[in-house]
Amino acid sequence: MNYHFGAKSRIKSKKQITQIFKSNTSGFVYPIKFLYTLNEDHELGTAQVLITVPKRGFKLAVNRNKIKRLIRESYRLHKPEFEKTLLENRIAIDLAFIYTGKNSCDFNQIDSCMERIIYSVERKLSRNNVKVAH
Repeated sequence: MNYHFGAKSRIKSKKQITQIFKSNTSGFVYPIKFLYTLNEDHELGTAQVLITVPKRGFKLAVNRNKIKRLIRESYRLHKPEFEKTLLENRIAIDLAFIYTGKNSCDFNQIDSCMERIIYSVERKLSRNNVKVAH
């Protein structure tokens, strides 16, 4: 299993970011709101991720970066199973995680939240029977 979370796993394109925020596919598992959209331009079975923590809630960059690190690590640990599901369904996806909580959480809370988010996304994709082929 590949637990690597490198540059190819991150969303950096402004076009991709606007596409995600324009899509109406979203959900919420406290304290993280997630948005996603299918991406036909990428290799099947891959997911690219954007993680954001608003400055309004956490004024100090140290606190924002800590939360982003926790979310990134939790996603990294769940990534192999998620990408396996995406590959089986022949899907490439872009995901955005937005931390909406007012207080900082510990890793266990964020990890359980991430499990529920990934399960929710997989369920929504399978329920809609989404198949994307190149």
